[in-house]
Amino acid sequence: MSPDKKEKNMHLPPEVSELIDQIGQLMKHWGFKKIHGEIWSCLYLSDSPLDASAIIGRLDVSKSLISMTLSELIDMNLVFQEKDKSMTGTFLYRANTDISEVIFNILRYRERRIFAKLNSSYSLVETLPQGETKKWNLNSERIKDFGKFIEQAESLISKMLTGKAS
Repeated sequence: MSPDKKEKNMHLPPEVSELIDQIGQLMKHWGFKKIHGEIWSCLYLSDSPLDASAIIGRLDVSKSLISMTLSELIDMNLVFQEKDKSMTGTFLYRANTDISEVIFNILRYRERRIFAKLNSSYSLVETLPQGETKKWNLNSERIKDFGKFIEQAESLISKMLTGKAS
């Protein structure tokens, strides 16, 4: 690590770095990249919005990784971007601090991705010619039932995630 990065990273106590790491691990468990949780928690714990270079210094990661991940976090409404008021043109980032909204946004985003892949796989199976299904001894009615199962599961999870926890 360069002396410059070391100095920028020194202001985070090891206990804070460990907490940020654990939030990253939680996000990874939920099907995201660890860096999503690390950036969000770094911003959440900050007393004021941070620019990308401050985040890079605190997490000791590359500029390209920060840039790409911030964009994804903004799309998920987990992080907000604002222009620096000092007219430098720098963007500042702050975490969405509504914890229940953050959790719901994470789950919604994850479920949308899961069901998009599931629906794509199902439609490939659903459109198999009847000769193929017979060749492989597949039950056509059960294939249709899978479609209903996917539709009902998606609807139920969507309904569960439209509300907020109190």
